[in-house]
Amino acid sequence: MPFIPDLLELCSSRLIRYENLPEDTDDPTYVLLLEDTDTLPERHAFLGNYRRYSCQVIESIVNLRLSDAFSHILRKAEAAFRTLYDGQSPLNGKLQLVS
Repeated sequence: MPFIPDLLELCSSRLIRYENLPEDTDDPTYVLLLEDTDTLPERHAFLGNYRRYSCQVIESIVNLRLSDAFSHILRKAEAAFRTLYDGQSPLNGKLQLVS
């Protein structure tokens, strides 16, 4: 199913703990959240439910479509490893022995 990777990506990107972001952040999702909720307890309840539902979607996909979920995880890991050292100087290729 071609939508499984997109759904996994969307749900995993929504697992950010928005309540830990600073109040003055420019994150558009957080700004909308501040405008949409009136009180701190209301915000925490909404974020808790949203996080729980996102986790349930991920768990359901992994349980029902393990091979698709595993392929997505491997692609994300491969992309992370390829860009791990972007912007850093390359290793000089010399090993130093520590005695």
